[in-house]
Amino acid sequence: MKISAETLRGEILLAKTDGRILPLESPIGIMVLSGPPAMRGGRIIAEWSEENIDRIYSAAVLDFTMGSRNPWIMLNGERNQLPMMLKTALECDIPAGRIACVDCGARPHGNTKSQFTVLNTEPRILNSQGNVVVITSWYHMARVARTIPKNAPANENLRYWVYSPQPPNNFVVSDKTIEGEIERILKYIEAGDLVEIPEPYLPKLQFA
Repeated sequence: MKISAETLRGEILLAKTDGRILPLESPIGIMVLSGPPAMRGGRIIAEWSEENIDRIYSAAVLDFTMGSRNPWIMLNGERNQLPMMLKTALECDIPAGRIACVDCGARPHGNTKSQFTVLNTEPRILNSQGNVVVITSWYHMARVARTIPKNAPANENLRYWVYSPQPPNNFVVSDKTIEGEIERILKYIEAGDLVEIPEPYLPKLQFA
């Protein structure tokens, strides 16, 4: 394995301040990956969390700035999270007719990998051509960029752009979370579930 934990740490921290590159051409779709639920004392207290709200709100802002282009909005999350995600999206004035909810599995089986393998039955992904913006949190971008090449459906006409809401000040990301992310990336690379080095997406964090 060529990549080191230190290299990944630098990549993740860079994403905190430089995670807003978007395609020059308007995307055909915006995919929001669900974030962790609200926790207290190691227990889930609500599916709603500041991190999830931040991601969905960012999708609504992007959608608004595109005017009449009307991309589809895909809410991609665990079965437990989808009702909260849909409610939040509607409260952000995303039109219901353009929302698709994708169930990546029940907890604890849903994960970043399953969020892309489940797309093998999603016609919006299989039959589309153009750009798709994938919204996640800054500390998660490095893993998403490595997950897509191994697990998203093969479609040479589709380009993914990993995007992070900025500024990332609506929720706290601990050092423990970052270190856990690094450990997972290295573990999943070793298992063959992620590519080691994705197509260059730094420093602008474009993944295409």
